[in-house]
Amino acid sequence: MVVQVESRIRYSNKRMEANQTKVEANILLLGAENVGKSALTVRFLTRRFIGEYGSIDTIYSHHDKIDGRDICFNIWDSLCPQNAEEPGHISQRQLQWADGLILVYSICDRASFNVVRQQVQYIRQAQQKLSSSAPLIIVGNKRDLQHQRVVSSEEGRLLALSADCGFFEISAAEAYHGVLMVFHELLDLIREARTIKKGTAGFRGIVRSMSAVFGRKRTE
Repeated sequence: MVVQVESRIRYSNKRMEANQTKVEANILLLGAENVGKSALTVRFLTRRFIGEYGSIDTIYSHHDKIDGRDICFNIWDSLCPQNAEEPGHISQRQLQWADGLILVYSICDRASFNVVRQQVQYIRQAQQKLSSSAPLIIVGNKRDLQHQRVVSSEEGRLLALSADCGFFEISAAEAYHGVLMVFHELLDLIREARTIKKGTAGFRGIVRSMSAVFGRKRTE
């Protein structure tokens, strides 16, 4: 299922590359049941909060303008694993598709935090095998329910630090701005990862060229 959503123009403080007129970013959302993945996604797409969703894999296509550049967010709101023991519900197809990932837990649900912890470990191991550099952001949702909190902010920050991930605590129910910051920060991280990848590829090309030149000289 693909849903097209056109939004009003918004602007970011960070400049896009001058020679890039269109950016496309594939974003995969992961996490346990009832943590607010779909609510977070729809809040970003429409600015509205909707609390009830069915269980279905959905890819949303969201077009935006940031600093005058066309941006296309493809957001895969994935089905959650059925239990915390199976982080392998993240397929290689999903990891190969994703330019960036958002892992969502509820600050009111310790089990959902453990799911994210396991998924982060699984993703980092898989990325090493796939030579992937897709960035991750961990999101603690339902910050409006402080009286039900069982996962501290410090635990979320420490997990993100240990895994070299971004980290946000938000309330998809209460505020649009926090949700916006998550997606725009991930877009910036995706762009940075692509720049590094291009630079590495360029350096390897130079090395190959030099090897070819010096190799010919040695054989002459």
